[in-house]
Amino acid sequence: MESQIVIKPSFDANSVFKATLLVYKNSRLVIYLIVFFIIMLISASANASYDEYFWVPLATIYPLVVLLFVYRIYATSKKQITDNPRLQEDISHVFTVDYFQEKGESFDIKYFWKDIVKLEEKNDLFLIYIKKNQAKFIKKSDLKNNQYNELKALFNSLNIKKSLK
Repeated sequence: MESQIVIKPSFDANSVFKATLLVYKNSRLVIYLIVFFIIMLISASANASYDEYFWVPLATIYPLVVLLFVYRIYATSKKQITDNPRLQEDISHVFTVDYFQEKGESFDIKYFWKDIVKLEEKNDLFLIYIKKNQAKFIKKSDLKNNQYNELKALFNSLNIKKSLK
């Protein structure tokens, strides 16, 4: 493995949206939605004896809430891409044995591996959790030549929680 791996990331609304959904999927928000749905079902079953048509609105409200939530995530992802001035800069991600670094023209941020919560590999991206509910992502399509194998070797050598394929 080389001493450092440099990746030029590309950002689009779909990849930010997908990464955001994956982070939310692993958060407590999904648990809260399930608990909310169960409470609604219990409430509906208690009221079912009073109003037999109560189930129809309940069956349409929950999917609408979920769809509105997903749409809101997509709209926020799209807004992040268009409104973030840092994304207009020439950005590079640098991976070494000690840290992961985001470099741009106006910023230089290092995340040391000892502070990283976990790593996950998905079908088309890597998620690097810098906090429990916050992750940076690397699209596999941004990797050139042998960078995928080098990055996996680096990730496998790290002593942090990981879920790699």
